[in-house]
Parts: sequence; structure tokens; C-alpha cells
Amino acid sequence: MRFTIAVIAILLFATCSPDNPFHELRRLKGTWLVSDGEGGAYEEWQKSRGDSMVGRAFKVNGPDTLVRERLVIRQDGETVWYVVTLKGENNQQPVAFRLSAFNDSSYTFENKEHDFPQRIIYRFINDDSLVATVEGLDSTVRRFFDFYYSRVR
Repeated sequence: MRFTIAVIAILLFATCSPDNPFHELRRLKGTWLVSDGEGGAYEEWQKSRGDSMVGRAFKVNGPDTLVRERLVIRQDGETVWYVVTLKGENNQQPVAFRLSAFNDSSYTFENKEHDFPQRIIYRFINDDSLVATVEGLDSTVRRFFDFYYSRVR
């Protein structure tokens, strides 16, 4: 009996530990709002099949929803990918960023070959607030933009 309890405890710890970043990234599930002075922009995430999440970045303009980005976070073996397809960019082809660093509240995805950004960082302030940062070199100038999101659902 003790052995069974020990095995269950180890399995629970392994799936909830910082060594399993995809599990922790499920905190993104829901709808997030960043105020941009023009009614706000949203990012929405939901769990998909297997080890993946799907999302979209959009604005609401009256009765219309204008989707700017299609997003996927997926685990492929030991690697976690953030894949973005941006409307009107890169010939509508997805760009993949590999998870390069993480801890219990911050996740850095990187693609050093991409023009801009080369890094996308999500930092959870608490369960209902996060900062998303895009950064890298744009030509020869280092640039970054912070987006302060609040959970709305």
C-alpha cells in the first residue's frame, strides 16, 4: 500500500513540477485583455487535443471580430513550441519559437533566425495578470514591446 501511494505521489509531482512546462502553460487557458487605447486587444487560449493549446489574438470592432494571429503551443517529445501565424506576414506561413527557458512564472520562446521578434516571453504576475513581451533585433536596433494582460474569462 505504501508503495502504491509513493508511486502516485511521484507521478503527481512529476506532472505538476516546473520540469513539465507544458502543464504549467495551461494557466493561459481563457480570455485575456490588454488595453490599447482603442477598445483593447484580446488573446484567447483553449486546450486542444493531446499536448497542445490553440489560441488567437484579436480585436473587436463593433459586431466584427478581427483575428490578427493564430496561435498554437504544443509539446513535441521533450520540446515545447509556440507557433504563430500572423495575418499579412510571412506569406501566411507559421513561425515556430522553441521554449528556451522557463520557471514557475515565466516562459521564454525563441527563434534566433526570425526577423522580429526573436523572443516571446510570457510572465505571470498572478493567476489573472500576465505580461507578454516580444523582443529582439529589428534590423540593427534592439526593440521590445510589453503587453499587460488581465484575465476576463
